[in-house]
Amino acid sequence: MSYVNWARFPMEQSLVAVQCQGQIFYESCKELYQNPELLVWYGDCYEKFLDIPVSLQVIKQGNQASGPSEESAEGYRCERCGKVFTYEYYRDKHLKYTPCVDKGDRKFPCSLCKRSFEK
Repeated sequence: MSYVNWARFPMEQSLVAVQCQGQIFYESCKELYQNPELLVWYGDCYEKFLDIPVSLQVIKQGNQASGPSEESAEGYRCERCGKVFTYEYYRDKHLKYTPCVDKGDRKFPCSLCKRSFEK
């Protein structure tokens, strides 16, 4: 486990965590070359399942806009949830792969969290 790190976003992962009989195993989801960095992405459903916060949550305040904001003094803020990111790139990935874009109207709702999925 000490050789596996957290991916910053889903497309960066090289491993998938698989839980079997109370143990966690990892299988590769990409071709791995010599001395790769082993990265796994834990989605929001897994965070809810473990009942632990994977990232710091920012308290929502006031009215929120529907889209990304410009750079502020502390970084790039998501106007939907209030999280602040060092780079615009990470804020944009957050908007693409998190519940900020999920309205709950997709075909397959998750029983562990409030998200829904197309596939």
